[in-house]
Formats: sequence, structure tokens, C-alpha cells
Amino acid sequence: MVVEDRDAEVRQRAYELWEKAGRPWGREHEFWAIASLEIEGEKQEQEAVERSVAR
Repeated sequence: MVVEDRDAEVRQRAYELWEKAGRPWGREHEFWAIASLEIEGEKQEQEAVERSVAR
């Protein structure tokens, strides 16, 4: 399912960001939000490129 794939991508990126920040306790929502924005931004860029190429 697409939602599960996206969640897995966000989870992995959030973990990477959390580790890079020194594994701060209690900030998991912050890292999830940042990762989610990054992943969603990448998806939107990819869709825009695909639309422009398809024309």
C-alpha cells in the first residue's frame, strides 16, 4: 500500500535525523514532521517532473 510505503520512508528519514541530532529524548514528533515534509516535497518535485516530461 502506498501509505505504508510513505510511512516507512518517513520513519527511516526521521530516525536518521534523530540520530544526527544526537538522539534527543522526547522530540520524535518534531523529527517525524521534518521527515514528512522532506519526503512529501520530494514526491511533489518528482510528480512535477513527470508531468512536464509527459507533455
